[in-house]
Amino acid sequence: MAENEKTNSFDLNITPHPQILGILAMASLSAIDALSELIDNSVDSFGLSQRLGEPVENPQIELFIPTLNDVRAGNGEFIIRDNGFGLDREGINNAVTAGVSGQTQFANLGLFGVGFNIASGKIGPKTIITSCRKSDNFASEVVLDLEDLIRSGGYVVPGREVPKPEGMEQGTIIKITGTYATGHQ
Repeated sequence: MAENEKTNSFDLNITPHPQILGILAMASLSAIDALSELIDNSVDSFGLSQRLGEPVENPQIELFIPTLNDVRAGNGEFIIRDNGFGLDREGINNAVTAGVSGQTQFANLGLFGVGFNIASGKIGPKTIITSCRKSDNFASEVVLDLEDLIRSGGYVVPGREVPKPEGMEQGTIIKITGTYATGHQ
């Protein structure tokens, strides 16, 4: 992005819902299950597009998985990219706020709103979510850094509007960095 381009910044409050504490205490997820949970979120976005009457013509999910050496060195970077419906600020806020779920009892799995938080946290401490909708001329980006949240003791994470990623009309990119060699136990 050029230095003279203006971006709009915003903060998201991701304070967990009180019911979440018991659910998180029982959470157990392997690294492959965590990755599967994140892929499932992309699959769900295609279903949402269909329900909204705007089906994705050629649904795609791309995975970029680091080498084992990169993971062991703490330099691994997992990326999940889809061309689903995309999220606005509220959608991203709901996705990263533990205890908030957009699912209904009969629509899909994911009723408790913790899958994203547990899955991304099991893979690595820093998650960058970039998402855009076809109707917007920008993408929304949020950085969820668990280590910073623990240090600060707060639940407000920075978000900002950024140019849409090259070649991306709509969809979401989840980038998880600082990966754990064996997953977060």
